[in-house]
Amino acid sequence: QLHKPDYSQNFQLMINIFKKNFNDLIKLNTYLLLIYFIVFLNLKTGVNETIMFSTPDSKDYLEVGNWIFDNVETDQTINNPILYPFILKLVLKISGVYGIWFMQFVFWLLSMNLLFLAINRLTIKILAFTGVVIFSLNFSFIALTLHALTDVTVTFVICWLIYYLSVKYTEIRKWSVFCNVILFFSVLSVIKPVFFPLLLILLI
Repeated sequence: QLHKPDYSQNFQLMINIFKKNFNDLIKLNTYLLLIYFIVFLNLKTGVNETIMFSTPDSKDYLEVGNWIFDNVETDQTINNPILYPFILKLVLKISGVYGIWFMQFVFWLLSMNLLFLAINRLTIKILAFTGVVIFSLNFSFIALTLHALTDVTVTFVICWLIYYLSVKYTEIRKWSVFCNVILFFSVLSVIKPVFFPLLLILLI
């Protein structure tokens, strides 16, 4: 008999893990905030629409977002999925370019935290801190939070998936776990099409 995923149980488990690691997460996030804003201030670009939409891909995502919300004609819907452009335009309408930056900053911060928790569950604390420190020193990734690109969002979803698997690795053969993995890859596929073949492989 197939069982539906118990999302309330998963959520409660996540809360318990955060409580258990509260002191370590305080230390980690103090470091992460420090390193982020040191790099942010040294970039000397600030948060502005010119930088946010300076790349061809970011302009394409904005065009798709304009098509979704304002029915503006574009041919970019052929090559681009709609989830990220939808989120992008929604946040832009609500809180402007600063909202997009803040969303991606939060995704960056959550990615680091989820990666720490995953490594900590599977190994030891010192390796978890080391892994996150190495990852956080990728300054170009910090700079990407200032651009309307999918990289930060995709990384957040992948880190969430890694964390989920670290919690459920002893139950990896359960149907509910498989369904949730499919859900993760479905979300990744509608953000970045490169993940669609992986989704198909899982479904075969």
